Amino acid sequence: MRIFGNSKLLSSVALGCFLFAPVIAGFLAQAYASLNASADPLSTTLAALYVGGLAGDLAAHDLGMRTMVASDIRDYFGAAIQLPFKYGSWCHVQGSSK
Repeated sequence: MRIFGNSKLLSSVALGCFLFAPVIAGFLAQAYASLNASADPLSTTLAALYVGGLAGDLAAHDLGMRTMVASDIRDYFGAAIQLPFKYGSWCHVQGSSK
C-alpha cells in the first residue's frame, strides 16, 4: 500500500470532493487517448488531484474560504491547469516548496 500527500487539497476537500471523480476521469481519458498503453493511471490520478487542489487554493485565495462554494472551485480549473506551465513544467511546481 502506498500513501500520497497533497497539500493542495486542503482548500477543496470539504467543498469539492465530488468534483474530483470527473476530473480524474477526464485526465485518464486524455492520458489513454494520447499515450495509449504507456499511460500511467497512478501518475495521471495524482496530477488530477493536484490540479483539483490547486483550483481550490486559487478559489480560496480570490474568494475567501468562508464564502467559497464547490462550484467556485470548478471555475478555477482552467487557471489551475495553466499555472504550472508558467514555471516551466509540472515537475518544477510539484517539487517546489511553495
